[in-house]
Amino acid sequence: MGILATAQICNHSSITEVFFIPEWQSLAFLALVCSAALLAIAYMLNRFLNNEEGQVALKLELFELFATAFVIFVSIGLVQSACEVEASGIFFDPQHMQAGDNLFDAAEAVLQDFSVDLALAMTALHTVYIPIDFQTTTTLTMQPMGLGTVIQPTSGIGAIVKPAMLNAMQAIALAYIVIRAEQFVLDFSTYALITFYFPIGIILRSFTPTRRIGGTIIGLVLGLVLVFPFLIILNGAVAFSIWPNVNPFSFTDSDWDNLKNFTTGSFTGMFGSLTGISDLANPFNFFYAINQLIGGTFGAIIGFVIFFFMRSAGAAFFIGLFFPALNTLLLVTTVRYITKSLGEEIDVTNLTRLI
Repeated sequence: MGILATAQICNHSSITEVFFIPEWQSLAFLALVCSAALLAIAYMLNRFLNNEEGQVALKLELFELFATAFVIFVSIGLVQSACEVEASGIFFDPQHMQAGDNLFDAAEAVLQDFSVDLALAMTALHTVYIPIDFQTTTTLTMQPMGLGTVIQPTSGIGAIVKPAMLNAMQAIALAYIVIRAEQFVLDFSTYALITFYFPIGIILRSFTPTRRIGGTIIGLVLGLVLVFPFLIILNGAVAFSIWPNVNPFSFTDSDWDNLKNFTTGSFTGMFGSLTGISDLANPFNFFYAINQLIGGTFGAIIGFVIFFFMRSAGAAFFIGLFFPALNTLLLVTTVRYITKSLGEEIDVTNLTRLI
């Protein structure tokens, strides 16, 4: 998955070349000149009428006029820097991205690695789940001439293990959907906001009557274009420092120690239960021995698999649910204060409820 901001915007020498309003510079300059002329006329009129309150208000408007020009240049520079500043290797291991990646490419690389690792984890765990489901539903029958016994040695294991496996795979699937949705949001926000909303915000910010709404649009653009990718990169910095990837078969030393202790305990219980069986000629003892042998062996194997499932489910919850929720909270709060500084504060209460 590519990022349109890099392919369609960052390839230009300037961000302003991709604005859908070609004459935005002329319109913004004309708006600033007209605003300055109207303020000058109004100031002279208030000075002639000796209206001190009007003079103070016009001085504030004059400050807003210069602040508008400053905001336009600074905001364009910040968005341009997102294309030009190399983000690879700054926040986490550069093996997860390519050299020369900008802010948009780095964020996309993090989400792509998350989605690939989740897909691999789901595939591996589902592959293991199929034989476990087959073995836990196997029934042994001994009915010569219609008489005998029917046993299902591993039926109890399935009742315990399969719900945990299904819940883990559902968590991984939900995390994968959220990560892919973040990729689409990143792709849309970086391209559409820069191309369409950013020039509209600049034009509106240049006119006195629409200055507040224009500043609000500029603040929204800066939040979604700069803050959102930056938060995703920070997610990668945290996640990749904990796990090389989310693949359940990628272990650290502590993971191997925990798995070794878990498996050793399973085999110890199996051999301990077989110690008291001495009379194998008794058919009931014979079946009991088979049940303990199969149950102990599969108990160790299933314990091994459960470790994979729980580890992958934990990683999926971390990167697919916790991180997006934290990003939403930080992004909404940041956009709220940016828009309040540049224009009118955006009421994001209903948006946060929707998310």
